[in-house]
Formats: sequence, structure tokens, C-alpha cells
Amino acid sequence: MKNMIKPRNYYYPWDLEQAIEDIMVYYNQRRHQGSLENLISGDVYLGREEEVKRRREFYKEIPLQKRRVENLQAVCV
Repeated sequence: MKNMIKPRNYYYPWDLEQAIEDIMVYYNQRRHQGSLENLISGDVYLGREEEVKRRREFYKEIPLQKRRVENLQAVCV
């Protein structure tokens, strides 16, 4: 957090407060945690990890299916 806050100059206290709040939102609600199997800590806290994992598998399967079709078409040509 220090490395994200220090490089900027804040002329008003509320600007610094907003920057700290933005970092906390990013850290807790948008940043993927490697120790949590690349899940967002908010998802784990709210018990949505299984849903997120299922969604990931679904979206991971789409490009794999496309590649299979393309490879089969290349072999048949």
C-alpha cells in the first residue's frame, strides 16, 4: 500500500483518504490472491468460491473446444 500511496502528492486530506479507500477496495474486492487459488478474497469471504471455479471451468472450455475443431479441420484438409 505504501508503494501505491507514496509516489503521489496529496494536497488535501480527503484526496489521501480517497486514495486509501480505493486501494482497500482493490485489495479486498478486485485483486486475485494466489494463496486463495487465485480467487478474490471477497468471493471467499462470501462463500462464492465454488461458483467462481465452475464459471472459470466453463469459460476455459470454450477456447479448448474451438481449438479442437480447428485442429480436426486442419487434419482433414
